[in-house]
Amino acid sequence: MFEAFYDQTVTTQRLGAGTGNTKEYSNNLVDLACAIQQIDSEVSSDFQMSYGKNWMLFCPTVDIIEGDFVIWDSKTYRVMAVDRLDFLNEDHMEVSIRIFES
Repeated sequence: MFEAFYDQTVTTQRLGAGTGNTKEYSNNLVDLACAIQQIDSEVSSDFQMSYGKNWMLFCPTVDIIEGDFVIWDSKTYRVMAVDRLDFLNEDHMEVSIRIFES
């Protein structure tokens, strides 16, 4: 049912084992079918005083966790929260993502 609305694709990246003080991110999921909706039309600040815009990503139940990055439309978004839901016997995820801007 939800798959009919998945009209975008994204790549997710996850922090791997870096050496020393370097952080290395590697692809976790590639060409993940999803739907993305903008939540904020204007830049807002969060509790850490970081500025950005919030989006909601809807997708099948997959391996996405808080702290992952989502690459969509050549931009990088950070996964802020993940909810796994069952609606009318259809499992899916609602993933809150944020792009940081000034």
